[in-house]
Amino acid sequence: MRKLSLIVLLLGVLILGVIVLWQQGVFQSDDDTSFAVENSEDVGLIFMADKGNQTIKIERSNGQWTVNDSVPAADYMVKELLATLRLIEVSRPVPRAAHNNIVRSMTVENIKVEVYDREGDAMSVFYVGGPATNSRGNYMRKEGSDNIYIVEIPGFDGMLHTRFTTQVTEWQDKTVFDYQPGEIAAIDLFYEESPEASFNLMVVQRDSFLLSSPGNPEIVPGYVLDQRKIASYVNLFRNINAEGFVNYLPNRDSIAQSTPFATLTVTDTSGQVNEVPFFRKAVNKRTKVQMDQQGEEVPYDLDRAFALINERRDLVLVQQFVFGKLFRTYRSFYSIEV
Repeated sequence: MRKLSLIVLLLGVLILGVIVLWQQGVFQSDDDTSFAVENSEDVGLIFMADKGNQTIKIERSNGQWTVNDSVPAADYMVKELLATLRLIEVSRPVPRAAHNNIVRSMTVENIKVEVYDREGDAMSVFYVGGPATNSRGNYMRKEGSDNIYIVEIPGFDGMLHTRFTTQVTEWQDKTVFDYQPGEIAAIDLFYEESPEASFNLMVVQRDSFLLSSPGNPEIVPGYVLDQRKIASYVNLFRNINAEGFVNYLPNRDSIAQSTPFATLTVTDTSGQVNEVPFFRKAVNKRTKVQMDQQGEEVPYDLDRAFALINERRDLVLVQQFVFGKLFRTYRSFYSIEV
């Protein structure tokens, strides 16, 4: 009798344990938990869509990544997304008690992520929901499954949904100038209001340059062209990026059609021309510097300006901190003759 009672007790404990584990979502198939894409080199296309009908297609073509078939993708964004796809792991299932609430929230807001290899075969398809309650990882669900998991990157204390953004401007390459030494053939900088400060720079060799100015300024006697200054200047055109795209501005077209205060043109050794006009940005309540040292209102934003890039298709915001070093004058390349 005691033996029978013990068996019944053990069976009861076992059944209770199974019920608890089932409620916690432990008994799921491996297919439900295989979110990660192990080999990033096999990925050929990533398609993402949110509940607001915004979509992003990031595709590898001839060794380059493009956004929505048209513009280059930001390299660092693609690398981060591929690393995320490789490193994500299921932390734990969503408890059954919270499952229905999370299902409802993911019905309202989610991002569908489809990952395909270079042959067009699906590698992983899943839905990304909101951040987990501990703000570490996100709720995710595989396509065709009803089970939701908390997915994270081990060792990373943060949310993942921002890496799956469907905002086009977040994925666009913000590069304005990026030339390695030896890739530049000529640099032309024209100041609309100061032709005498403008210059045309031609690269003869890496350490030999020709310089002229459309304004034909007179050079003070005793000053000579400093080839080292020019070489240092040419080497500045690496990894020069805009702060962000601002095509959404209501006055975008009027800015683009106004007269630029400067136009900077770089021609590479293959003959490719990159012409970028720069425009003054009006002062507003968010402008950092509102007054000059005499207490007078400054005529324009001293920290930021606008520029047109990608063959004048896109209006971007640029920082003086990044671009100021490129706005030299003709006379700045001369030094006192020794």
